[in-house]
This record gives sequence, C-alpha cells and structure tokens, in this order.
Amino acid sequence: MGYRNILIPLDGSDLAELALGEVQNIADPQSHVHLLSIVNETPLNEMEAFGMAASQTMMAANAQISATLPAVAAPEKVSAEVLNREHYLRVAAEKLCEKGFEVSTEVQSGHVIDTIHTIMAKGYDMVIMSTHGRTGLSKLVLGSVAEGVLHGACCPVLLVKATAAQNR
Repeated sequence: MGYRNILIPLDGSDLAELALGEVQNIADPQSHVHLLSIVNETPLNEMEAFGMAASQTMMAANAQISATLPAVAAPEKVSAEVLNREHYLRVAAEKLCEKGFEVSTEVQSGHVIDTIHTIMAKGYDMVIMSTHGRTGLSKLVLGSVAEGVLHGACCPVLLVKATAAQNR
C-alpha cells in the first residue's frame, strides 16, 4: 500500500531533490504530492552561526551594530527570494506531473522546522525529505532540520541520506 498525500520540503539544493526520486517508490498512482519551500526569516551561513555560538561577545557586538543600522530585510529582496522559490517548485512539480502525480506547491516564510510541522499537521500521510549529512560542529551549531522534523512528526517521515547521491 502506497501513500496518497505526501509532503516534500525542498530547499533548492540538489541534495534536497533526492526526495523527489523516492516518490515513485512510495506513492500510489495519482497520489497528491505537496512541494514546500521555506524562506527562512533569519538565514545564517555557517561562519556567522559558528561566530555567534562561539562567542557571547560577538553576539553583543552584533546586537549593538544591528541597533545602529537600518532594517536590512527589504520587502523587494524577500519577494525576489519567494519568486525564485516559486519558480523552482514549478519546475520540480512539472517533472512529477509528467509521472502522473497530482502536485501542489507552496512557499512559506518562517522557521523551517516549525513551518514543516504546521504544514505536516494538515493531514499528510508521509513526509519525504533528504538529510544534509552534517556532523560534528556544523550539526551542533546549525542543528539538523531532519532531526527536528522527526521529533515533532505526526506522520511517518522517510529520510533520504545524503550518501544516496554518491550511490547513484
């Protein structure tokens, strides 16, 4: 028995798209697949995250600097990111539609794990997502989205390992 209502969170990376390849193995014909992309409201690159986690002084300095600068999150920049994600999801959806799946797309803004949990609670049978395979300090500082999703999951979650890309 396959799953009929599947959620696939995508972040725009090739690695995340590994989850798309698993749909055919899991889903019933004519299943509904919902592609979700989340624009994080507070994106951090690894060096920024490392600096903030490593030093309280750095956090205090950043807060002082931020207080003196005008807001950086210009609405047109956010809109451009949302438009890019919408286009990305449309392209991914077309590929799944060609294989007979009913596909919907959605771009949300917010905290990635919380947003996935909120969307997941709308009645999905399964979530399929790939893991980035972070370990060590990178995982400690940035956390694991897959792990966070698993902890609050209200339905089965299929994780596609990062190493799956190397085996193809």
